[in-house]
Amino acid sequence: VFTSPVLRGTDGTLHVTSVFLGSTEYKNLEIVCVNDGSTDDSLEILEEYAARDSRIRVVSRPNGGLSAARNTGLQHCTGEWVLGVDADDYVAPDVVERALALAEDGVDMVFFGVQMVDENGGALPDDLDYFALPSGSMDFSESVALQMNVCFWSKLWRRSLIVERQLDFPEGLVHEDEAFYYLAAPWVRRVACNPAIGYYYVQRQGSIMHSAAPVLTTARKCARVLEYVQSRAGACHAPYYLCLLWRMYKQCFH
Repeated sequence: VFTSPVLRGTDGTLHVTSVFLGSTEYKNLEIVCVNDGSTDDSLEILEEYAARDSRIRVVSRPNGGLSAARNTGLQHCTGEWVLGVDADDYVAPDVVERALALAEDGVDMVFFGVQMVDENGGALPDDLDYFALPSGSMDFSESVALQMNVCFWSKLWRRSLIVERQLDFPEGLVHEDEAFYYLAAPWVRRVACNPAIGYYYVQRQGSIMHSAAPVLTTARKCARVLEYVQSRAGACHAPYYLCLLWRMYKQCFH
């Protein structure tokens, strides 16, 4: 299952098309494209794709931003597993098959390798080894949670985990992936990892991730995420909340 918010990229291209092109090798999936209040011809293009490919479903909503689009996508998914793909990015043709090969009983997340690329597809270094992965499967714990990246799109998620624990993304906040990851953490039993590249993370100048902000501004944003998680967390989240605190500190002072 793919969920993808749809928008025009900075170069005017409807980047969600790369999701379709990159997923053609696996047929038993649904592709849910969330039209997040586009005002151009994005919806018309999506409907043309859907007419040609029965796997594609188009869902339209008023513009609400990334978290709102993801939440809408999750509400419309029906498959056993979920993979999120953000609008500018793309995936390896066999990423779903490779990830499902590791989706054994008890595994709730399957991580795959991430390659950062520039706007022309050129490979960029992961200087901080943020996306480094071990191989194989393991029980999930606080130490494993800190070792892994929190990105929603860098892994398959077992959908029953999301549904049963009523997980969603905090709308109107940045660092939404951290909130989702750590609210899910106490309920994750095992994770599996395949370091082979499955996701291509496009680095665009002017994107949210590349917009510099003063430390105080970043700290305020992180504090709002901490408050959100704390408001929804139970006693079982306590050790993972400390992990989130550490990540937020690194965001402010890395």
